[in-house]
Amino acid sequence: MDLSLELIENKYNSRKISVSNAFINQLYSIGINQIFNRTYKSVPQKQKCILNELSQKGNNELKLPHIYNNFVVSNSDNIFKKIKTNDPDIDFYENQKNDFSNEIEEYKTLYKYYQKIISLGVVDISIENKLSIYNFFKSLILINKNITYIDKNFKKFEALKYLSLTGNYIKNIENLPTNLEKLHLNANLISEWPNFNGFNNLIHIGLSYNKISTFYSPSMKNINTSLIPNTIISLDLSYNNFEDIIMILNVLSQIKNLKILSFIGNPVFLLPHYKQIIISKFDTITVLDDKKINISEKEASNDFYNIYQNETDLCLYISIKSVMNIDGPPLCNDELLEPGQGASEYVYSIKIILKDFENIETNDEIWNENNKTINFNFSNNIIHKADVKARNSFYSGIRFILNRKKYSYIKKYEIIEDLNEEDNSTSKRSTPKAKKKKSKKLTQTEIDELKKQYEKTLMESIEIYDVYIPLNSFLHGEKLIENEYILNPLINENLLKREEPNQNNDKKKNKSTKKSKKTTDNESNQTKGKDKKKNSKGESQENEEIENANLTKKISLSIRLN
Repeated sequence: MDLSLELIENKYNSRKISVSNAFINQLYSIGINQIFNRTYKSVPQKQKCILNELSQKGNNELKLPHIYNNFVVSNSDNIFKKIKTNDPDIDFYENQKNDFSNEIEEYKTLYKYYQKIISLGVVDISIENKLSIYNFFKSLILINKNITYIDKNFKKFEALKYLSLTGNYIKNIENLPTNLEKLHLNANLISEWPNFNGFNNLIHIGLSYNKISTFYSPSMKNINTSLIPNTIISLDLSYNNFEDIIMILNVLSQIKNLKILSFIGNPVFLLPHYKQIIISKFDTITVLDDKKINISEKEASNDFYNIYQNETDLCLYISIKSVMNIDGPPLCNDELLEPGQGASEYVYSIKIILKDFENIETNDEIWNENNKTINFNFSNNIIHKADVKARNSFYSGIRFILNRKKYSYIKKYEIIEDLNEEDNSTSKRSTPKAKKKKSKKLTQTEIDELKKQYEKTLMESIEIYDVYIPLNSFLHGEKLIENEYILNPLINENLLKREEPNQNNDKKKNKSTKKSKKTTDNESNQTKGKDKKKNSKGESQENEEIENANLTKKISLSIRLN
C-alpha cells in the first residue's frame, strides 16, 4: 500500500493543478466560456472596467455596446421578455456531466440569459454580480480531478457550504473558505492534521483513506480545542494510520456534540476492546464505524475505558483442523528395526507466515491412510502491537505451507563412534563379527523399546502445498474467517503420488503374460471396443469429474480477530 502511494506521489509531483483551475475547467466543459470572478458596486465602476478591457486589446476606436449609456441595473426580467424570440435554445453541451455542483443548472440558466441580453448590447451589472463564481456556488464536488493543491484564490468562495475534494492528490490543507459546513477530503495524500481554527460552522469532516497518524501537527505549536471544531457532529477518519487510543480519546473528549465517528481500517481498530473503549468514553456517540450503537452495548461497555484504555496489542486466534485428500508418503523398506538397521518415517507440519509477525509451526502429525487426511487440531494465539506494520500485513495476507518431513533413526553409539573414529576402529578389530540375524517382524512394544537406542534425525523437509488467505476483511469489521481452502502444489504432484508395495511386483509378473495374450486380446478387443466405446466415454467423464472433486487437496481452518 505504501508503494502504491509512493508511485502516485511521484507521478503527480511535477503536475500542479489547483482547485480553482479544476473548477473553471468544469465550467468550460459545459459551455460556460466567460468566468465572472468579481462584483461591481456601481455603473461607473463597470464602465471603467470595460474601457480598460477594450484598451488592453489594442483597439484604436473604442466602440461601446449599443445601449451602453443606458445600463439596466434592475428590472432585467422586463428586458428579457422583450428580447424573447421563438427560436429554440440549442445546448451543444447537454450531454456533458454537470454534477460538480448542486447549483450548476441554475447557474447555467442565468448564464444563457446573460448571453442573450449582452448580444443586444445590454450590460446588466446585477446579473454579472449574481454570476460571480465566488458568491454564487454553495457546493462544489470535484472528485478525481487530479488536483494537487488548494490555491489562494479558492479562499474567496465565501458562499461555499459543501466541498468535496475526494480522490485527488492534495498533501497540504490550506486556503479553505471558513464558512464550510461539510468537508470531504477523503482519499488524498494528507499526512498532517489540518488547522481548522476559525471554522465555526463545520459539522462534518471526512478525511478517510489518508496517512494521518496524530491530531498533533508539528506546524501547530499550541495544542488547544481548535484541533477539531466544537461544532463537529460527524467525523470520518477511517483507513488512516492512527495507533494511539489514549491520544484519540484525549482529543475527541473536547467535542461535546460528536454523534458519528469512524476509525475503521486504522491500526487502533484492531485492538480487542476498541469498540467498547470508545462507547464507554463517549456517551454522545450513536453511530460508530457505520453501525448504530444500541442501549445494551452501552450498558455492557460501562467500565471498559478504565480497564482497557492502555491496551496496545492485537490478537489473532488461528485454528487448523485438518488437511484432506493428501497422497500418502513414500513407503519405506526399512520398517523392521534391528540392531544396525536404521528406520525412516514421514510426518507433516504446517508453517504459518504473516509479514512482520513471528512465524509459527504446528506439531508434526502423521498421515491417516484410511481417509487420506492429516489431523492437526492445532490452535494458537498470535500477539502483535496494533501498529501500521501489522495493519498492512493484513492486506498481504497470511500463508499456510504444508511441509513433509523425513526422519531416520541412527544408532546413538554409532554417532559416537563417528566422532571417535580412531578409537572405534581399534575396538572393531578386537571384537569378532556378529552373525547377521534374519529379519523378523517386531511388535510395537519392541519397536518402541528399540527406538530408544536410536537418534531421530531429520533427513529432508519439503514444502509441498500452500495457500494464501487475505485478512483485509478484518479491517472492514469482520471478526471471523472460517472455511475450507484449496491447496496449491509447490512441486510436481506426480512426485508425491504414493505407490503401493505390490504394484511394482505385479507389473513384473504380469509383463510376460501380457505379451503372450497381447495378440489374442487385441483381436477380440477390436470388435468389442467399437461397441462399448460410445457408452463408456460418457460414464468415464462423469467418474473422472467425481474423482477429481474427491481428490482436491484442501485445508480446513479458522482465523479469529479477538
